[in-house]
Amino acid sequence: MTASDCLEISVLGRGYGESIVLHVPALGWIVVDSFLTEAGSPAALEYIKSQGGDLDQVVGIVATHWHDDHIQGISDLLKNCRAAQFSLPIALQGKQFRAIAYEAARVGTNETSSGAAELLASLRVIKGSDRVPNWVTEGQIIHRTVFSLAGRAHRFELEALSPSKKDVDAFLLHVAAQTLAPSNDAFRIPEFTENDISMAAWGRISGQFFLLGADLEERKQADRGWNNVLARLAPLGEQAGYYKIAHHGAKSGHSQRVWSELCVTDPVATIAPWTKGGKAIPTEADCRRIQALTSRAYVTTRNPLRKPQRMASVVEGKIRSMNAGLRAHPSEVGRITATLDVTPASPAWRVELHGRACELGDYSPAA
Repeated sequence: MTASDCLEISVLGRGYGESIVLHVPALGWIVVDSFLTEAGSPAALEYIKSQGGDLDQVVGIVATHWHDDHIQGISDLLKNCRAAQFSLPIALQGKQFRAIAYEAARVGTNETSSGAAELLASLRVIKGSDRVPNWVTEGQIIHRTVFSLAGRAHRFELEALSPSKKDVDAFLLHVAAQTLAPSNDAFRIPEFTENDISMAAWGRISGQFFLLGADLEERKQADRGWNNVLARLAPLGEQAGYYKIAHHGAKSGHSQRVWSELCVTDPVATIAPWTKGGKAIPTEADCRRIQALTSRAYVTTRNPLRKPQRMASVVEGKIRSMNAGLRAHPSEVGRITATLDVTPASPAWRVELHGRACELGDYSPAA
């Protein structure tokens, strides 16, 4: 069970897929991104139920972007959490993108298609339940509440830091360029490998701050990516004690200024690793870079490329002789839960690791 006077941020992952579950005092649950467990259920949904949470108290569901590893199962979350506001980047509202998404979902040949299909399914759920999508741009407050604990008034805010107008423009130009490019196919499904419209977020509660980096990337332009975020946020002097590291810890999401200007010294830092084609992020080089910046870094999956260990052949033979089946053990979801008690004069973050989660020093990107 979650404590009523604590902010809890739980990062879930299993090697492919990322989901963040926030429990906010006097407000309820907020889910940021989604992936499916081995059983085919949204990991966030299983976690909230395991904590005895009331799904009617899920007040918000956020899709930071539409990549497959961040959006799987969001339509199921929306079906089960009928009171939740659905927030997503405003760039996904455009007619041109929506037309491509419909066609990509229809063809269904790659991860772009899978993410498009899930996005469209989510919007259909919203429309069928008489809810209106919350199309988000930089600087917009996604959720806000004021509450009282221990005789003190407290304020919570979750603010979108991205995408910037230039990020949205770049994304829509990419959509147009990919769609109009010559192709032998009747329709060419764009491959969106960059994270132009990923929605990072800044949290404020009782004078403490946290940063959810989504998959936001570093860009050379001053008005795009992390540079744009820093231009707006750094002058405020707010520094986060907790950072969900951007883009799974990859170099493409790294900004040295984010660590030096937007984070306290030695912050709690969390990562949900990403794997594809026998490769894993963060890499060993990524780990060294992050460990030089904080001693309090954690990952949801100790070894994301690890394959289930096979039984000895004599044991397998004995099982088969009994007409029993063999099935690989499901990939366990790892969880990093960071808790902030907002009642003390000087709140401090506490971290608990569950499942395959571990300290970054114990993580291995090798198979």
